[in-house]
Amino acid sequence: SGAFVELAPAAPTQTSSARAEAAPAPFVLASALIVGFVFFLMELVWYRMLGPLLGGSVFTFGIILAVALAGIGLGGLAYATLGQNRPATLTAFAVTSLLEALLVAVPFALGDRIAVLAVALRTLGAFGFAGLSVGWLAVATIVVFPAAFASGVQFPLLIALLGRGREGVGRQLGLTYAWNTVGAIIGSLAGGFGLVPLLGAPGAWRLVGILLVGVGLAAGGLAALRARRPALLLLPALLSALTFVTLASTGPTAAWRHTPIGAGRVSVSRLATPVAAMSWLSESRARLLWEREGVESSVAMARGDDVVFIVNGKTDGSLRSDAATQVMSGLVGACLHGSPKSAYVIGIGTGSSAGWLGVYPGMERVDVAEIEPAILDVARQAAIVNKDMLRNPKVKVHLQDAREGLLTASRRFDLIVSEPSNPYRAGISSLYTKEYYEAVASSLADDGLFLQWFQAYEIDAQTVRSLYLTLGSVLPNIETWRLEANDLLLVASKHPRAVTTAAIDKCLADPNVREAARVAWATDTTAGFLAHYVARPSFARYLRAEYKDQPLNTDDQNPLEFGFARTVGVAALEGKDVTAAAAARGEDRPTPDAGPIDLAAIDDELVSQGIARDGSAPRPAGAGPEVVLRHRALDAWLRADAPGAVEAWRKQPKPPTTLVERVALGEVLSAVGDEAGLELVRAYEVTNPAEAALARALYAIAKHRPDDAVPHLAHAFDALRASPWVMTPAANHLFGVVLGLARDEPRLAPALFEIVKRPLAGELFEDKRSSAAFEISRKIRGGSACLEALAPFEKYPPWDYNLLSARVACYAELNDPRRAAAEADLARFVAYMPAPLDPDAPPPPPPARRPRPAPSASAVPPSASAASTSSAPSASSAAPSAAPPAPPAASSR
Repeated sequence: SGAFVELAPAAPTQTSSARAEAAPAPFVLASALIVGFVFFLMELVWYRMLGPLLGGSVFTFGIILAVALAGIGLGGLAYATLGQNRPATLTAFAVTSLLEALLVAVPFALGDRIAVLAVALRTLGAFGFAGLSVGWLAVATIVVFPAAFASGVQFPLLIALLGRGREGVGRQLGLTYAWNTVGAIIGSLAGGFGLVPLLGAPGAWRLVGILLVGVGLAAGGLAALRARRPALLLLPALLSALTFVTLASTGPTAAWRHTPIGAGRVSVSRLATPVAAMSWLSESRARLLWEREGVESSVAMARGDDVVFIVNGKTDGSLRSDAATQVMSGLVGACLHGSPKSAYVIGIGTGSSAGWLGVYPGMERVDVAEIEPAILDVARQAAIVNKDMLRNPKVKVHLQDAREGLLTASRRFDLIVSEPSNPYRAGISSLYTKEYYEAVASSLADDGLFLQWFQAYEIDAQTVRSLYLTLGSVLPNIETWRLEANDLLLVASKHPRAVTTAAIDKCLADPNVREAARVAWATDTTAGFLAHYVARPSFARYLRAEYKDQPLNTDDQNPLEFGFARTVGVAALEGKDVTAAAAARGEDRPTPDAGPIDLAAIDDELVSQGIARDGSAPRPAGAGPEVVLRHRALDAWLRADAPGAVEAWRKQPKPPTTLVERVALGEVLSAVGDEAGLELVRAYEVTNPAEAALARALYAIAKHRPDDAVPHLAHAFDALRASPWVMTPAANHLFGVVLGLARDEPRLAPALFEIVKRPLAGELFEDKRSSAAFEISRKIRGGSACLEALAPFEKYPPWDYNLLSARVACYAELNDPRRAAAEADLARFVAYMPAPLDPDAPPPPPPARRPRPAPSASAVPPSASAASTSSAPSASSAAPSAAPPAPPAASSR
């Protein structure tokens, strides 16, 4: 910290009286060290804390540094301009230190309000990258500039405190700079490797304020002591008190730190009204499972219907939703290779890539490079989806930089799997450069495969070409595969190689690989595997020839990083565009020597997997009437229209051929009471126990035996407590059945509540489970079921009138001491949103006789019941829909 200033000329010699006014040199130099320490520690905090709001790209760091330097420079200029005719005093230094402390503390106290502002400023993206930059600059200025300005005033003041006049100026300036620089070095080292990981970024932020207060009070106390004027301590004491009060506030929470604001994943519509904004804040805080402050990054896990892990505010993966990428990125290479014995995985993430490779037949060793130790906690939490990889003796985790690990490896690997974070983030694109790929090639066995994940969303065509060209310049044979809709996998090798159906058949014969394909891609066939094939190596060769003049991505010139950073959060080229480009050239199928390929079966798998994944399944180009009918049937299953699905199935002669079709048809036939559905169920109840139990429950309901459905529903939920793998449409239908049955048969509500009240495997589907438990508890008269149902919502209650009013009613009925707080929450909600949401519900109980605000009779709808169940389908319907949806968790990647 510091600024070059021109000291004002004074008398040519320094008089004895002037020397007497100078502050003690040891104190001044110690202060210079401390403020240098503090400012550089605060810079680390700014980088860590502002990354989630500004995106964490190279532009983020540039903007923060520019604002900090501008503040320091302008502060020094202000001192040189306004302070040259005023003597430097310890009291002035005390005030500047305490003002800096207060200016550091104010953005901390503003907390999530700054996060809300950052979301609102994302709308400037409508004016392109320049608009985004203006928004980022505004946020950084609010947080960084005031304290940096005070620091700029403070540094020349410290120099002036060492003496007066021109005598000894060089020595004084040098000493101050030296001690300040030593403090800065200590601050950067101790902060980055110790204080930030130990205290957390918010804790380090508070520490900065406390240290500045300490320096200010010490300077003020010394000034008062030397002048024998205790009154000089009044202003420092006032500023110190204000700073401590400000630092004692809540500060930034998960809404700031662990939501993808900077990546454009938080829509401004979430903040359209005060209630919506408070709902978003409460939801963000409630979903946080845990957070860790690492050396490189802040890491957190959050739950919704999926459990995601978050690095510096950006979701980098999830337990279920990203299984298609995380489980299969390594296994695609293993199947194509045939007999890999060693693998090197870059980035541990959830541990799925390394874990499933670790159980591949014949695999002897899997080395994993991870630079952030805190990510290991993610892999531990994700043991249920990663084959408990940290306990697998074949898997060796190395806490090191991946490039360093490759360059120093003592062996060559059959597979190298690279699945880093998004390349727009500062530093990540070094894992996409020519030099990196050269390091990969040097560690790859002669017949080995390199597997490079890359995002096919929010990316422009030039960046895609750059990736193909750069990788192809080192490993010339590149096949393209699709892991999921917008996650692509480049399979690169030194020599040409062929994909064969025989190799895939052999691979899928292994139980672990077959299980992986089933849970990640919802398939168990070779056609389903080949449905993920995008382009032959000739497609990559075409790009290299056509765009040979385009520069490569290198360590020295890295256009990929800047290109990604400009398009993040902006819709651009997607995976389907790459697929379409390959198809237009006739390069979207394996070469003819691959063996017999059933193109119709591949088309069926494309539709089936799209429906099972996210409900989007475009019909293949030129699809015949049979494919159209199958698409219509699966779409009806997705929408819980069992009669419509059955009608579409019965209009075509071909039986179900894909796993998704068998599960769908088994469910819808059972839902209309057709025993043929149970015959299908028997074929998949071992591999898909939750889906099978759902179908049996639906059959019992269709036969008007609701009591018989209860044990089948219990079996389904027990299956989900043992394993998280279930097709998403079936999971949605399962929660809908439970809700519908509780509504239509209230006498079964206690048994159904017991079924759903416990968390599921890995705390997955938590939004649906907790919402269903809450709904069902309302059907139970008396007892403490409502307390159990409300427990997940207690710390951060959702801003929903029906739940808040039901909470008041529950606590009032059971005379719970939390009633007053519940009434206060309801009153706050009503104050912001007086319009009734459920006019048919009975009024809440009268407020407890305590000095707490209570809603007025005119403002509160006559209801104490929770969310209306009108959206829940009848238990006797063919295939009930999902539970009332909660707001979605932050999407992965």
